[in-house]
Amino acid sequence: MKRFILAVFIVSMVFAVFGCGKKSRLEGKVVDGKGNPVANGKIIAKQVQPIKGYEHFETTIGADGTFRFKKLYPTSEYILFPWFENWAEAPMRTMRYEANKLTASFNKEGWVTEHKLKVQSGPEGETLMLKTPLVIQSTISAVAGKVVNGKNKPLEGIKIIAKQKHTVPGYEQFEATTGSDGTFRFGKLFPHSKYILIPSSKAWKTNVKKSVTTKGEQTVLEDVLTIRFTLAKGVVTDSETNLMWAAKDNGSNINWSNARAYCENYKGGGYTDWRQPTTNELAGLYKAGIRYERGYIINITAGHSWTSEQHRNSDVALFSFGNGGREWYSQSLSGSARVLPVRSGKH
Repeated sequence: MKRFILAVFIVSMVFAVFGCGKKSRLEGKVVDGKGNPVANGKIIAKQVQPIKGYEHFETTIGADGTFRFKKLYPTSEYILFPWFENWAEAPMRTMRYEANKLTASFNKEGWVTEHKLKVQSGPEGETLMLKTPLVIQSTISAVAGKVVNGKNKPLEGIKIIAKQKHTVPGYEQFEATTGSDGTFRFGKLFPHSKYILIPSSKAWKTNVKKSVTTKGEQTVLEDVLTIRFTLAKGVVTDSETNLMWAAKDNGSNINWSNARAYCENYKGGGYTDWRQPTTNELAGLYKAGIRYERGYIINITAGHSWTSEQHRNSDVALFSFGNGGREWYSQSLSGSARVLPVRSGKH
């Protein structure tokens, strides 16, 4: 008799600890943005206030998009989380639950937004139906932009490379080509990620780059990619002014007369009509961002460069790549002075 009483007591305690076998059912449906069923996944239910034996449940989404939980703890809050095997196709997804006015995003690691899908299970022995379907859509970011030259004319056939700064396997690099209107579009970038956009051409090189952070939808670049300077065969072409520059200055100290001779004898790119630049021409480079030791597309090796301008007293003008100003010096000066050959036109 004592053993029977002890057994009854133990069974009673087990039922008390585990909720006396209480069960509640929850049912819902998963669809895509067009209302079509989403299958081949599962829904995970995690109890907000854990009760032993009822903390975690999983159920498979059927071919018709429906799912059912049969053993939830009654009138208890659960966070539902959708899980899919094909994360590579869409690393980020957005879910809408109209009944709660909820829009949230998630990936394979879990919810990435502050708001989550939280529901309350029904009373004991009853089935609670979600009032509206769970609408789940793939979130792949798109980036659109435009490439122009220095005269704001669209550049066609330019390859744009998008390199991910913090790489995610399968999303590290993409390529797009500009159309006749200079526009390009990337349609499958990783969302909420930084990419570096790099224009490229078989005919020339440029050091133009643009950093962009993708969103959960299409990102349109506010500023166009302007490719003003291009480098080919040691010659840098300025599409805004039609001037052609040597890709680097003479590289050592030189006085004014020797600088003039250097330019007249220069044969970069196969051209023979090089000359000394004017102050305004060098100022145009400075305004475009070219500096001494800046590592720009034109290699400036000293702070000052000779111009072709002469003063009445035979002094000549040095242009400063440090402050963009002009200074007058004797033609015999050579210390810390360089020269950068230039030619006009594209013939």
